[in-house]
Amino acid sequence: MGITTVEEAHRYAESKGYLLGPNLQRIVDSLEANGGKCPCVVSNPPDCPCPRHRGDIEENGHCKCRLFLKGV
Repeated sequence: MGITTVEEAHRYAESKGYLLGPNLQRIVDSLEANGGKCPCVVSNPPDCPCPRHRGDIEENGHCKCRLFLKGV
């Protein structure tokens, strides 16, 4: 199961050296409602964090939903 709480998001971000985006609570509420499934993938969503989040963060400085941001 993917991330469904703010605490889980904090733990994951800290373990990877990421920051959390400003819409943390809204995104986590969406994750909780979707059983931890990635809100960025419409068809057959994977658990959050999705497999492409690392590449998105490296390339864009954030994952698609902006839950995780590149650390300083």
